[in-house]
Amino acid sequence: MASKCFSFAFLLLFFLCTFAAAEPCDNHRFRGGKTFASCIDLPSLNCSLHWNFHSLTQTVDVALRRNSVDQKTRWMSWAINPHSKGMVGSQALVAFQKDDGTMVAYTSPITSYATQLQKGDLSFPVNGVSSILEST
Repeated sequence: MASKCFSFAFLLLFFLCTFAAAEPCDNHRFRGGKTFASCIDLPSLNCSLHWNFHSLTQTVDVALRRNSVDQKTRWMSWAINPHSKGMVGSQALVAFQKDDGTMVAYTSPITSYATQLQKGDLSFPVNGVSSILEST
């Protein structure tokens, strides 16, 4: 299990390091004072990806932050495919705002091109998935 976590962390870091031209983190502080050592802007998605890699435990903290909230679009998702190219096999983190304003976050494995982003376990362990909505 630890090797799967390490493999995911390595693949995530490899993927993120390919964006070497990205600007450094803007030191955005999340609720509760949570900060991330590294980040990358994803301009085509109007968001940024933040992460901390803990070498001792071989774990990664990840946060996906949308730069502006479109009132019509109340969900977002981010996925990687740690085993191959393409959508099928991707492992997704999904977050959305319910009608009552509360946030929901969960994991979803992408098993077909007709995905509905159902809740499900990923191919690697994921702990502490959560979502918050911050007004700027």
